[in-house]
Amino acid sequence: MRPIAHLWLLLAILHLPRAGNGQFVQSRAYYYTPNSIHTPYLEQRFDGQFGIGYSWGGKDKALEIQTLFSPLKRIAFFANYQQTGNGSVKKSEVPDTRLRFGEAGLGYYHHSGKGVTSVLAGLGFGSVYNNYGNGQRSDLRMRRWSVQPGYVYDDQIGFRFGAALRLSNLQFPKGEAVIDGLFGEVEIVRRIEEDQPFFLAELGLAPSALVGPFVFKLQLTFTLISLDDIRFARQAFNIALAYDLCNARRGRDAAKERQGSR
Repeated sequence: MRPIAHLWLLLAILHLPRAGNGQFVQSRAYYYTPNSIHTPYLEQRFDGQFGIGYSWGGKDKALEIQTLFSPLKRIAFFANYQQTGNGSVKKSEVPDTRLRFGEAGLGYYHHSGKGVTSVLAGLGFGSVYNNYGNGQRSDLRMRRWSVQPGYVYDDQIGFRFGAALRLSNLQFPKGEAVIDGLFGEVEIVRRIEEDQPFFLAELGLAPSALVGPFVFKLQLTFTLISLDDIRFARQAFNIALAYDLCNARRGRDAAKERQGSR
């Protein structure tokens, strides 16, 4: 059985008998959009960050949730969740896409001076469901392994800038499709099946402003290897608000010092 289970059996039954009625269509479907890349700033054990934001990439807005925590000295744990589209896409009569993706991982970080160097590795799973209209659809499952080196600079007075390079292996291990006459979509799904796994190199840049324990982040993610022809989005733009345990700790320490000097 091929990696995308039963996919081509469905295509053969539904597409070939009516090939004469098929037509090329302009579709808003997409099959991958990058989630924001963590650029962790951790100084010591129990530092971390918990944030939520919205991003724009592909053709839909995405909700993103990011968590980062250091349970042990120089060890970091992270988890991300990304969702585009809405839950009613399967029942919608209007063409739409829903993508859901979650990942978690561990890594190492080293704090020195005003900077933090890190290497994180993660594993994520998700799905992308495309409703093409008229009862036609595809539902592909995703799996992504990744490793990302990164560096964050903190000026200690309210500004941070982080950069990370995420190198990943993206697979679509299974799925199903009902596509009749949409030649462009048939070709894209066929290529996704046959050309996987995909090697992705994605650059993340994150300027941030700190106000008390909160961080206002602008996260930019760029795919360095273009896969536009199979509708993989090339970039994502994210605005997020996070609670930062490191900066909260700094605030408490500063308050104690002020009280002690009185």
